[in-house]
Amino acid sequence: MKIDELDLIEDVHQIKITNKEELIQAILKKAEQSEYDILQLCSVINLWIAQNRMADKVEIPIEIVTKL
Repeated sequence: MKIDELDLIEDVHQIKITNKEELIQAILKKAEQSEYDILQLCSVINLWIAQNRMADKVEIPIEIVTKL
């Protein structure tokens, strides 16, 4: 599965999300089980990256999605 918003986030921030597949699964599961949609969840991830990015390769904590 692919989430285009994550590709856009990588392009805009010029990064590589190292755990993208795991993140995609968490996003899809959360979107299916809650009131959040994929765009809202990707917006949260984008904000986290903007505030916390330290390198060109970034591992996003899955808890950012699962704890919402």
